[in-house]
Amino acid sequence: MSYTITDSKSFMDGLETFSGGKLKEKEMVKSMLHYSLSSDSLKLFEDCCFTTKYISGLMRVLKSAATMSDVKNTDSIKSDLSKNFEQFTLQVKEIIGLMPEETRDTVTQTYLEMTTESFTRLNNLIADLNWAKMYLNDLKRSV
Repeated sequence: MSYTITDSKSFMDGLETFSGGKLKEKEMVKSMLHYSLSSDSLKLFEDCCFTTKYISGLMRVLKSAATMSDVKNTDSIKSDLSKNFEQFTLQVKEIIGLMPEETRDTVTQTYLEMTTESFTRLNNLIADLNWAKMYLNDLKRSV
């Protein structure tokens, strides 16, 4: 038996509690989930969450590599991070494509423009979707 998300509001309420109130881009996560559910594309949302979990892990390894001399393959890690970050942005664009046009334009400007503010929001979104992945894993284990 596996857990299935059927309602974005109850999932988001649980996610907010699970994260301890740490979500910074809650409305975007909620929108991504809502439009994924309404388009029968939940797997896309889940894949996006998985990618952010992987990105977060790579970033932790790179941070620790700066202080650990025994980590030798940082170029490989950086390449993998770049590839997965590109995959993540493509997944986000695909989910944005499920949204109404007027929402699409605003979301694209907010998260995908080449500005410091957009990059900060995108990193916050990565952190929030990482929480969503951990919450999904927790829900699946508890079923």
